[in-house]
Amino acid sequence: MKRVIGWSLVGFSALLLAGCGATTGQSKQPASQSSVSSPSEASPSTKKTEAPAAAPWGATKKRQLSAFMKQWSSEMGQHWIGTYDDQPLNYYGVDAEALTANQGITMTWGQQPIQMQWTANGFTAAEFQLLAAAYTPGAGEMDEILYLFCLHNGRPVIFTSMTTNGGVLYLADSQNVALYQGFIEIVTGKKPAAKTDADLNAANAATVAAKPQVWPASYAGTWYTYSGDAVQHFTNGFGDKHLATTDAASADGTGMRLDWPYGRSPQFINARGVQQTAGAGTDYYVRYRYDDGQQVPVMTLASGAGIWFDGNAYRTSAQAARMQNWIYGDEPQGR
Repeated sequence: MKRVIGWSLVGFSALLLAGCGATTGQSKQPASQSSVSSPSEASPSTKKTEAPAAAPWGATKKRQLSAFMKQWSSEMGQHWIGTYDDQPLNYYGVDAEALTANQGITMTWGQQPIQMQWTANGFTAAEFQLLAAAYTPGAGEMDEILYLFCLHNGRPVIFTSMTTNGGVLYLADSQNVALYQGFIEIVTGKKPAAKTDADLNAANAATVAAKPQVWPASYAGTWYTYSGDAVQHFTNGFGDKHLATTDAASADGTGMRLDWPYGRSPQFINARGVQQTAGAGTDYYVRYRYDDGQQVPVMTLASGAGIWFDGNAYRTSAQAARMQNWIYGDEPQGR
């Protein structure tokens, strides 16, 4: 399997905190380009009272984000400069105006080019609406972190970046659970419950010990990877090979067996042929990662005696095509 070579972060802890962008010079947030329309008038006999749709964003929510970021940054021991406090941005020379479409910066979400538009209320027609941006000044070169607080088709999303390259801003979802929970609650009024990796792996030991063996539900089914410059897929983690129904080798030798070696961290599931006497097989571990503002399962693929990283797999071909060889920062060491 092709080794992942995508953008990597300076350590997993930095990745979890990685944020969205800053800029140089005085910057201003453009005024909203749309407004809430008043309900249409009807005849006296048919007139109905309808409240206008609540704005996804506005001055009150902007103040709430400011208060939340002060609390959150204090807990993290960091200092953030944000547009929610009407402060100018200076993220490696990228300012607030440059973050919007056709203003000198190309944005790439994984490998998908995107464009953003500033909004004061979340009612623009843009696919990606930019509500606020914040950055933390670094102590040295390549130490700055950027957050972009956005709406993607109306869904709250936090993009983060730690680098620019030749006018390209590389973005990925923030993986900070507390930050995401706070932002989503501000936008929607509801705080989402955090999903945990333990939820995805709770049944592993029992299913591996079962006779016949079965893949745990969170591992079963079709997964998509990016390898050889194309999206590929596999089912149940090992192509079209099936699990052996007993401990004995299957007649054609294609049966697989699962193992759950205790003591690994994280606790990978190992798969190898029933008749296999050499080699370490393939290792699988499923964990939650934020993608498009939601926690979704992402599978780590590894192999060899050292459990060396081979790639990430996704539940949809679209996510695999967008993220391609992306490294989240929690993967095992590659070869």
